[in-house]
Amino acid sequence: MTRIFLLSLIPYLSFANPDPGEAAYQTNCIACHQLDFTSVGPSLVNIAKVYPKEKKAEFIQWAIKPGKKNPLLIEMPSMAHMGEENLAHIHDYLLKVTKGVKHKKGKDQFQPVPEPKRDLPYVRYAFLPESSPASFAIIYEGETSACWDTEACRLRYLWKSGQTRLVTHRDVYDLPAPPFHIETSPVFWSFAAGKRPRYHGFNLIQRQPEFHYQIADVEIRELVIWKPASKTLLRRFKITNPPASFQIHLAKQGAGTFSTDKGTLDSSTLSLHAEQAREFTITLSFP
Repeated sequence: MTRIFLLSLIPYLSFANPDPGEAAYQTNCIACHQLDFTSVGPSLVNIAKVYPKEKKAEFIQWAIKPGKKNPLLIEMPSMAHMGEENLAHIHDYLLKVTKGVKHKKGKDQFQPVPEPKRDLPYVRYAFLPESSPASFAIIYEGETSACWDTEACRLRYLWKSGQTRLVTHRDVYDLPAPPFHIETSPVFWSFAAGKRPRYHGFNLIQRQPEFHYQIADVEIRELVIWKPASKTLLRRFKITNPPASFQIHLAKQGAGTFSTDKGTLDSSTLSLHAEQAREFTITLSFP
């Protein structure tokens, strides 16, 4: 009789000790985040793609100090009140429940409006593949676009498209074709190894974006220009307080040839000394 009574309690005992991540999710997150489709906020499936197991710390910090990644969704309020331990439990839970689950593409929450005609180049935040959520798309004349990542403070890739509507209400933007140029060096600036860059914003110079960022005490301005007639990408750098000497690693996938007006370019490595580094241009030319 005692054994039967204890067995009858198993469902209630299990319910009394739920997964802490599931409990925290049900209390704080489910109103905005569904498993496999976008509602008020992105799905758990999409969040798991952006913040896999090795990015738990980044997930926690984002939840504590969120920003606006998708301009067509509302900005999430800070979840700092939950504490890092509960946020870590939520991360564990969403990775568990999304295994093998695919995001469901559905109708947008709002009726689409015609895309306005925009002057090019056109620069906007976009949720782009193979980059951080804090990335810019630069749409140039000549059906060419670039991904510039504000978290890593570097150019990621170029792809063929002149489309300026890059965000749906549900999904990461799907590139219409694979990038024709991808920068593959883990570290672009040799002096940046182990250092986190700080992004300071960008200015438009004759509609071309000049990004401003800092690595330790080195301040960098990078003007990114696409010349459609000659099929060349110009990256004009201005550096304040450069090291005595350093290298820029230019390993890549895809066609195109690098050249420079300063320093020594050996294979995929550009070497510069401080005086040369104050102002120089790297040119990427395509056939």
